[in-house]
Amino acid sequence: MADSDNSAQRVALYVVNPREAVSEALDRIAAALPGATVGRPDDVGIVEISLEAVSFDDALTQVWDAIAAAGADDALAFAEHPDLPEHWREQARGPGS
Repeated sequence: MADSDNSAQRVALYVVNPREAVSEALDRIAAALPGATVGRPDDVGIVEISLEAVSFDDALTQVWDAIAAAGADDALAFAEHPDLPEHWREQARGPGS
């Protein structure tokens, strides 16, 4: 798709392990996302990343790939967002489901 199909997207991350070198991890994520703005953790550990993407799902994929490339998956996780409440929880299923 052409760049003109992109729109501004925001993805929130949560600092799950503040003992990790979060600042350095965010710098590596920023390097893996040229053109994106990578914020710093607020007082509750939320980091916002602003980037251009075709869709929110595309933005999530780009940020996930950047987290993997940065080796930051032990320090950061996707924050919950209104479109997918509790997206990180596995669906409970009964026996035989």
